[in-house]
Amino acid sequence: YKFPLELVFRILDVLFAEGYESIFRIAFALLKKNQDFILEFEFESLIDFLKNGLFDIYDNDISELINDASAIKIPKRRLDRLANHFIQMTKEIDDTNLKMDHLKKENRELNTEIQRLSLAVENLTKENLELRSEIEDHRFEEEANKTLIDALQRQIEESEKLVAHTLKDAQKQAEEKVRIQLDVLINKNIDNTRKNQELEERVSELEQLLVDIKIKYAESEIEKENYQRKWENLKRFID
Repeated sequence: YKFPLELVFRILDVLFAEGYESIFRIAFALLKKNQDFILEFEFESLIDFLKNGLFDIYDNDISELINDASAIKIPKRRLDRLANHFIQMTKEIDDTNLKMDHLKKENRELNTEIQRLSLAVENLTKENLELRSEIEDHRFEEEANKTLIDALQRQIEESEKLVAHTLKDAQKQAEEKVRIQLDVLINKNIDNTRKNQELEERVSELEQLLVDIKIKYAESEIEKENYQRKWENLKRFID
């Protein structure tokens, strides 16, 4: 609060002369004198008025203020009651301040927890975005793999058709080749059978010829022996 220096000195004189009750009387006098203005002001304007304009209504007449303050009688019992009320209010304010400090501490802890949770949410959001991106990549890869699988399946079907057609042609060619080889073998078998018959006939002829030769040989041996005996007989006869 801003008061003229002369007013401050007069207030100090009254304070030293009458005690601390004089401070309350002077304050009540100022508030009572300005109550009409105080009730009209808004809060912000009221704060400025209480700091700078309380004494303006007295037009620097310090004696009038002191007289108004002296006219206000405040019983000591009331002052004690007000003092007790002030002490009670101060205690309540202190309790409220303690609660406010506790609430501020809890608020700071909650803010810290909120920051931690916000960071966790940001991390989870980042992980979620990364997972979404990874899912999109997997989905794109899955679609690409599906397209590739479909293409491979079509290629396999075409290959199976081609293989089946090729096998069918190969089977026909193999059957034709086997049939040709079988015909060749049959013809060879027929030819071999014919040759075998001819050989058997030739062998029979040779066997018959051999028998005839053996007979002739035996006859020649007999004839030889006969000639040998005749020669010996002739030789003995000559001797």
